[in-house]
Amino acid sequence: MMRIPYRIQLATLAALLAVAAGASAQTYGAPADNRSSGYSSGTTGADGTSGSNQPITDSTVTTKIKTKLLATKDLKSTGIHVVTKNGMVTLTGSVPSDAEHATALQVVRSVDGVRDVNDELNVQAR
Repeated sequence: MMRIPYRIQLATLAALLAVAAGASAQTYGAPADNRSSGYSSGTTGADGTSGSNQPITDSTVTTKIKTKLLATKDLKSTGIHVVTKNGMVTLTGSVPSDAEHATALQVVRSVDGVRDVNDELNVQAR
């Protein structure tokens, strides 16, 4: 029997929780400040814009970021904390090296719905 790696299990769980949170927020009317200023269909066109006008919530952006960080090989992302407000992502916590710091920023900036990144990460050997 094949074992599923722990990071994949965590990423799957995070994605499921995001879907559940998004459905709950839409059903019960999330506050307006939880809405991101971005819109997306989950795909990006050749010009870098999304192909739909469906809103992305800040919680969805945060979950996508956390999932991508966890799935990134050679990145110890458990010390990275992510907060999203109106598409502005703030990263706090620590990573063990400059290379991992650069990788984390690159991953975060690649997520649809991220307008800007406030980098407060510290590089600290663990």
